[in-house]
Amino acid sequence: MENIASIVLYKDHHYIVVDKPSGIPVQKDKTEDTALTEIVMAYAKQELFLCNRIDRPVSGIVVFAKTQKAAAEFQKQMGSTFQKKYLALVPKIEIPIEATLEHYIGKSQKSNKAIIDVAPFKNSDLVKLHYTILKSSDQYHLLELQTESGKFHQIRAQLSKAGIPVRGDVKYGARRSNKDRSIGLHAYSISFYHSQKNQEIKLTTNWPSHDIWKFFE
Repeated sequence: MENIASIVLYKDHHYIVVDKPSGIPVQKDKTEDTALTEIVMAYAKQELFLCNRIDRPVSGIVVFAKTQKAAAEFQKQMGSTFQKKYLALVPKIEIPIEATLEHYIGKSQKSNKAIIDVAPFKNSDLVKLHYTILKSSDQYHLLELQTESGKFHQIRAQLSKAGIPVRGDVKYGARRSNKDRSIGLHAYSISFYHSQKNQEIKLTTNWPSHDIWKFFE
């Protein structure tokens, strides 16, 4: 990443919010590739506290706090006043224009995948995913998504279980991968209450420039 400033969406004395490109891990993983956290801390020239995560092949909004207090106050909002919306590219099949998917989810330590089912199972949690079809092409739907939680691989697993796996997400049933190893999932909008400023912060990213996103934009 040549210009770190180009991905910064918002910054003040308490938070810095960035638009993560696909392919970069948010935190160090087994590949030992440079992580987003390292990149942003080098830019900010200070220690930062990660407030939310998105998967490596996913692009979009990631929030960092500059103090432990700001991080703690942000975490209190998760599932309540904090809202995050995603865009997803999925196969074009006959589905309702809008709906809420409900499943039970867990995590497999062996495969590093989410386990998903319509019925509860041991150590599972109920999760909900709201979607709306924004636009369709000959082969794909563009969905707007919103979750009520942030479980491991939740969106990817729920869409796969519904028969509409995210474009390029071969881990969860897509027929083929994208050439750049991204998947068609983008965290494009957030809204959270900034207690230090006593105001709501709303941020929206640009659309990804790779793959077929430009057609839908």
